[in-house]
Amino acid sequence: MGSLTTLVSFIAVLGIIIFFHEFRHFITPKAFGMRVFTFSFGFGRRLAGFKWGDTDCRVSLIPLGGYVELEGEPEDHIKEDTALLGDGKDFTSRPRWQRFIVYLAGPIFNGILAIAVFTGLFMIGYGVEAVLRDRPVIGVVRPSSPPVAAGVPAGR
Repeated sequence: MGSLTTLVSFIAVLGIIIFFHEFRHFITPKAFGMRVFTFSFGFGRRLAGFKWGDTDCRVSLIPLGGYVELEGEPEDHIKEDTALLGDGKDFTSRPRWQRFIVYLAGPIFNGILAIAVFTGLFMIGYGVEAVLRDRPVIGVVRPSSPPVAAGVPAGR
């Protein structure tokens, strides 16, 4: 049962990381007014989803990643060139700094997510040994132990 729990935990944590990474790649171009065709959690065949404006938000068959498909991406050789429409919502017509931020949004958010999760875990004391939290209890003082002056720590 332990390995099954470990596997399920691994998949859950990986899914959370992937979702937030791709969500950041999705919400950043939306904030800049770019047209996003697809936001997919997973690869392969579409299992479920909904339409949000121009965007097909979906959950796909293989949950080992995800992707965001923007209008006018340089790697997009299949769809028609929409830059000629002149509405300025395609990726390549945006300023270079906006394209740079769209590309960096996912990895930067992964770093922020890691810092936030570890900060939260350490704030609640997860993984901290009891000897660091619990007050010491003195059971018996040996008669041969050295005397300690009141208020002075031992060893000084």
